[in-house]
Amino acid sequence: MTVLQSLVGAPTFTGRYYLGPIYLAAAPLASIVGFAIDFGITFSTMRADGDLWPQVGSIVKREPKIRFKIKKVDYANTVGSLFNANPAAALNFYLRLFAAGGARIADSITSHIKIAAATSAWNADDFEVVDEQDATVTVQVNVTGTLAATLASAIP
Repeated sequence: MTVLQSLVGAPTFTGRYYLGPIYLAAAPLASIVGFAIDFGITFSTMRADGDLWPQVGSIVKREPKIRFKIKKVDYANTVGSLFNANPAAALNFYLRLFAAGGARIADSITSHIKIAAATSAWNADDFEVVDEQDATVTVQVNVTGTLAATLASAIP
C-alpha cells in the first residue's frame, strides 16, 4: 500500500444538466416545474442445475414512462383525457447544459440532451395544491414506441 501518493492534475468539470423545455412537436409547453424519466426496464435472472447464483439473465419487459409537472392546471384539457389519450405529436424533453460557474450554454449549441418519445399515451395523473401556492398538474407519458436520447442536441 502506498501512503504517500501525490495527486497530480485537477479534476475536470465539464458542466451540469438542468431542467430544460418540453416540446410537443414544435410548440414549447409553458410553466414546466420538472420532469422525471423512468426507463422501465425489468431484468429477470434464472438459476438452473443447482447453481448457487444465476448464470443467465435477460430484459423481459420495457415500459418507459415520463412524468412532468406543469403549473397550468388547464393543461389537463390539452391532454384531453384522464385515461391515456394520444398526444398530437412527438414529445421532446430537453436537459439544458450549464458550464462551470453556472453560465448557461446557448440553446443553439449542440451540447444539450434531448429525450424523445415519438409515440405515446398520456394522462393527467395528479392535481396538487399546497397552501396558497399555484396548483400543478402532473402528466404521465406512457411511451408506446421508442424512447430515444440524443446527447448532442440544440434546443429549438
